[in-house]
Amino acid sequence: MNVLEVAVFAMVVLGPHQQPFACAVSIGGVRCSHGIAAFRDGANDILMSDGVKVAKSPKGELLFSNGIQAHMDSLGWVQFSNGVAVRREGTERFRFSTGMVCRYTAVGQVNCARE
Repeated sequence: MNVLEVAVFAMVVLGPHQQPFACAVSIGGVRCSHGIAAFRDGANDILMSDGVKVAKSPKGELLFSNGIQAHMDSLGWVQFSNGVAVRREGTERFRFSTGMVCRYTAVGQVNCARE
């Protein structure tokens, strides 16, 4: 689990009505400025403070406990069933179909904002 991964999952859970926020590594997990915190749950899973668990299957698929489903489209975007799409831009940045971008701003810190 890393801070950028948590920010991306938090952005997906927010759905298409995303607002800017920041996340930082803290004791035992990651805390974000909009109130969401995330903690490792087992070897590959992340438990968010809003109760949503994100699991990675052995095939690399994302499984959200709230029913959100994901699939990769032919253009490299991961499409989520709640209307959000995201794609990786390099190793330190993710772009969302909503115009938001999550990127590292310092070691252990991520900012998600409209670009």
